[in-house]
Amino acid sequence: MRDYIVQSHPISDDQKLFLKKKCLKFIIESGQPFYILENEGFKEFVLALNSFFEIPTEEFLDSLLTGFFNKGRDELKILFEKIDKISLTCDFWTSRG
Repeated sequence: MRDYIVQSHPISDDQKLFLKKKCLKFIIESGQPFYILENEGFKEFVLALNSFFEIPTEEFLDSLLTGFFNKGRDELKILFEKIDKISLTCDFWTSRG
């Protein structure tokens, strides 16, 4: 089936990482669980786009997500170190309508 759908070319390690980041972005922004990676339809779709792409594992995406979180946290720490005062508000009002 791979040969029928796409005539693709091998991709570099940088391209693989780029695509894995895009896969993580898709999962996060669409609210998908990591187990979508095991869905046969998803696998078939991804491999139809490029048969050389290796679908990332849950563990790889989890470590990638953890890295993004840590980087963001560190950037916020640096930002907050430069601030003297801050004001936070919360709105706990809810509507049953």
